[in-house]
Amino acid sequence: MVVVAASVHDHTIGTALLDRVAAAAPSIRKAWVDAGFTNTVVAHGAGLGIDVEVVGRAAGTRGFTPLPQRWRVEQAFGTLMLHRRLARDYETRPPARPR
Repeated sequence: MVVVAASVHDHTIGTALLDRVAAAAPSIRKAWVDAGFTNTVVAHGAGLGIDVEVVGRAAGTRGFTPLPQRWRVEQAFGTLMLHRRLARDYETRPPARPR
């Protein structure tokens, strides 16, 4: 995951993120992206051996509609957040009090 300013275009950060993923985890072969990513990202992924699939809404849908691939990720994060230890970092010590 990379956090960038809102002014950074999706295709710019998409190609940089694919480079990082390919270097860190060469076994990755599939990536799902939203409709904001352009054909540039798809072509760059193909050059790295990563099949980039743009996941978009079905034609004619209105309002909120969960997308199957992205819904799995959201559901996994939601399940992990149900466990208190994973929701916050409770392992740190509070700062020492001044004497």
